[in-house]
Amino acid sequence: MNKRVIIDVGLTEERVAVIEAGRLVEIHIERIEDDKIVGNIYKGKVTNVLPGIEAAFIDIGIEKNAFLHVDNTLDDKDNDIEVVTEANPIPQAVLDKIKVGQEIMVQVVKEAITPKGARVTTNISLPGRYLVLMPTNTNLGISNRIEEEKERERLKKIIQQIKPKNTGLIIRTAAWGKESEDFLSDLDFLTRLWNKIKNRGKNDKAPMLLHEDLTLTYRVIRDLLTEEVKEILINSENEYKNMLKFLKTLSLSELEPRVFLYKEEKPIFEKYNIEKDGLNAEDIWFLTRRRH
Repeated sequence: MNKRVIIDVGLTEERVAVIEAGRLVEIHIERIEDDKIVGNIYKGKVTNVLPGIEAAFIDIGIEKNAFLHVDNTLDDKDNDIEVVTEANPIPQAVLDKIKVGQEIMVQVVKEAITPKGARVTTNISLPGRYLVLMPTNTNLGISNRIEEEKERERLKKIIQQIKPKNTGLIIRTAAWGKESEDFLSDLDFLTRLWNKIKNRGKNDKAPMLLHEDLTLTYRVIRDLLTEEVKEILINSENEYKNMLKFLKTLSLSELEPRVFLYKEEKPIFEKYNIEKDGLNAEDIWFLTRRRH
């Protein structure tokens, strides 16, 4: 069935609506905040190592140095998983290798709370539509919300077959009933994204931001741009350009003809009767992200 995605970018929030057969079936409301950095990936510089408390402080380019504890070297940041096989690295061994002045890639797992800085991990994770890619460890996992044992066993077999060498994967709840080809497409998307992140920091000194989590452009492409979607309309020229740029980065330029910039004076949600249709509370997702 043909779908249309309508994106309304405002000053304080962004709204994404999915229309199917002329009917509003899904809406995402995203409130824009200035300080959210959870999920961001940085190339940081170690400023201090404290063996006594098994921790290190990392300069990631924000006001306070980030805090890396030995437990965070193998943190699971997704409560929606069950670890199937444990990772090989020993946490203390990871910390022993960290030296003052060393450049290190970390991901924020907890916002800074006065007087403490943000908490970070060396265990990078990138969520996709059906998978979470963990390029810095070898964990295998499956969502706790997939409870049917037969389906869990089926998915475990798939993940064991497609997992790249020296890379971890988690199957997300949305993977229920999906086949191997669905996961391979997702895996390809995440692998391209990871390569982009790695290459970004190769020739620049720390501290620097390598990847900002949950941008509207990234999430729409990741979660909503399927074969069923024949058209994406967006009323922001900046986000429109970002979307086309991101498609090129991922070698998905063939999808560009589906993306259109909405230029009419009439508000885009009003144009497509989205305000009028409305949705039940359970059909609405509220999200937050940092404004660029």
